[in-house]
Amino acid sequence: GLPVTGFAHSTHYTQDLIRIADRSELTIAGKVSDRLVHKVSEGMPVEVYVPTLPNQLYHGTLTWIAPIPSAGAWYLPNDKHHRVQIMLEDGPEKLARLALGSTAEAAIVVDDRPDILQIPTDAVLSHAGEYVVIVRKEDRLHVRTVTLGESNDHTVEVLAGLEPGEDVLVEP
Repeated sequence: GLPVTGFAHSTHYTQDLIRIADRSELTIAGKVSDRLVHKVSEGMPVEVYVPTLPNQLYHGTLTWIAPIPSAGAWYLPNDKHHRVQIMLEDGPEKLARLALGSTAEAAIVVDDRPDILQIPTDAVLSHAGEYVVIVRKEDRLHVRTVTLGESNDHTVEVLAGLEPGEDVLVEP
């Protein structure tokens, strides 16, 4: 037969031989745009979506925000962001489904107000110093002045000028 040779490995004091993850304290590292960081603060709730688990919603808390922004990629020198950490709060059974190192999308809940009227930001036009929308009513189009509230990248709150259920034109 062939001789069997072994490999000798040496270790040193306090060297990690194996690392076991503590799933009771899973943390997500992420970033928030420098333009939006003023809207968030530590302790805010976070909803986390993992693309590999499409029907699961995870919950967490924003636990840390870097005080100084980091530069973006070399090809986007003005794209600055603040690093953040989110602690996941779901039970161990639910967290066990997550693969360590997974990619996730997190939504920081900066305001939660039920029963507000929102429309797509693409529906709002600026005309003569006012915000207007085009409303379809009885097969006719009408220009209507609106008063706007808070907004995000996709929707804007309408404080006055529209009623729930009215149709607004999104693309002319």
